[in-house]
Amino acid sequence: MIKLDEYIATPGAESLADYGDGGLCPISIHDRFHNGRYEIINKLGKGGYSTVWAAKDHEDVDFVSVKVIKARYSENNIELRVLEHLRKNQVRHPGRQYLPQLLHHFYVETSGRRNLFLVMELLGPSIFEMCSELPNHRFGLSPKVPKQLLLAVDCLHQQGIVHGDIHEGNILFRIPEGYERDISYVVEDKVLRKDGRPLEDGLPTSLVQSHKFDLDLTHDELECFDHIQLIDFSASFFASEPPDTTHTTIRMSPPELIFQIPLHRSLDIWSLACTIYYLVTGDPLFDGVNDRRVLVPQIHRVIGASSAGWLLTALIDAVRRGIWDRPPSLHYYTLEEMLQDDLGITEEKSSKAIKSFLRQALIVDPSTRATTTDLLEQRWMSERPL
Repeated sequence: MIKLDEYIATPGAESLADYGDGGLCPISIHDRFHNGRYEIINKLGKGGYSTVWAAKDHEDVDFVSVKVIKARYSENNIELRVLEHLRKNQVRHPGRQYLPQLLHHFYVETSGRRNLFLVMELLGPSIFEMCSELPNHRFGLSPKVPKQLLLAVDCLHQQGIVHGDIHEGNILFRIPEGYERDISYVVEDKVLRKDGRPLEDGLPTSLVQSHKFDLDLTHDELECFDHIQLIDFSASFFASEPPDTTHTTIRMSPPELIFQIPLHRSLDIWSLACTIYYLVTGDPLFDGVNDRRVLVPQIHRVIGASSAGWLLTALIDAVRRGIWDRPPSLHYYTLEEMLQDDLGITEEKSSKAIKSFLRQALIVDPSTRATTTDLLEQRWMSERPL
């Protein structure tokens, strides 16, 4: 057990507790892995299950991303299973190009831990970065990026895979041809004990802060970022092996996850609709931080009377099963009011098409919610080619 109070805290990086038993592999800049092939250049991100690094592939003379999974999640890892399934089943589907390619994987053993390393293409900024760093850069009414996302999900569903955690942070842009991502600027802090003694075994010598993509680009350069990839399959599952629950981002959670009833691929449809709303407006459709229950009155308010019967039945059943000891209470605007407020839609035809699309995807009963096939036939998606 790592005693955190014995170390000097470092802001902007993962906790040293993440390097305890079953945790992360200690990594430093310029470390090399897999017989020296992959040299760590910078850190791209961190999460509850992994860290992601930019690396130089000295065999193919190219830059790649390397996702390092915590040891406790490395055995029989679902992300590896999904990525290998996609690699082995090279289906001819227009959505395949919007899903990642697993280039390589291997394991590294250090300090009694065995960590899985996943090597994939080095990508650009996420949808979230684009919208938060460039508030005036909206995707608006264009269905181009939403359709790419929908095709990616359709490709997964046709292969029996449920993504499980679709949101704007898990949608990254591919780096346009001829554009080089600058990953040379590294910010790191030495790991130090307060008493000056040597570090405990298994800790990194420094903690590296995540490198942000430089979005100081011209309008024309930004317009070149128009090809997405849906990433991060740590919450995924095969439709034939549904889990009891999954770690879908709270504000993207569908009613079936809120009420803890069996999960299906329709889970993705709800999260897809919430993400597309964000793409269109630049704002989240629902708000939820620590408790999924606060979403229930929001869902009723946004969707309207058609959701009441199903939500009430599910709520009563949840109370009966002892899931909730009290109902949540919040109120929010309707879908029409939110679209008008967030987007200020002036194109009536486009407004109706978007609302129709979202209405089909945001059905509280998962058994009657639209499929990806249904959504691809919606006018907003079918009228314009990619």
